[in-house]
Amino acid sequence: MQEHAVQKQVEFAQTKLSVIEQKLQHYLNYTNITVLEREGKEKEEYPLLLSDLRRLSVHCLEAKEACTMFLTTKAVPSAQAQQLLKRIYQRCVLEFFNPKNDLWYENSRASYTGSDAIHFRFEAPNSVHVLFRNIEEPFLSLQEELQMYEKNYFAN
Repeated sequence: MQEHAVQKQVEFAQTKLSVIEQKLQHYLNYTNITVLEREGKEKEEYPLLLSDLRRLSVHCLEAKEACTMFLTTKAVPSAQAQQLLKRIYQRCVLEFFNPKNDLWYENSRASYTGSDAIHFRFEAPNSVHVLFRNIEEPFLSLQEELQMYEKNYFAN
């Protein structure tokens, strides 16, 4: 039973990570500091913003590839898959909600107020807001699922 649950969680994570990674890659492939400078005012934040987004993109790509490898390999121990899910939570989900350069933060009251879950510590360009609205939902559902999974299967 637990092995089936682990596989379902890995499939879920892979799906969400695919969506996130595709949106991040598209944004990063077509956006640079010059483009952001034309859109906004706070130019000194843009290199750090793009750095955090690239870091997040790499973590999500690696996690997605690890999920794919797990799902195509027949005899992977359940414990190894659980480690994968923990790593996804730590390196992807937490990195999204707590970025290295602290340029944005999670509004913990967003679910009650109906507002965006992510708020910026600077005046972010419109394209950044659009990107975050597009990746916020997959990250929130990934966070919720992995927290629920951890509560159900890792609690002693």
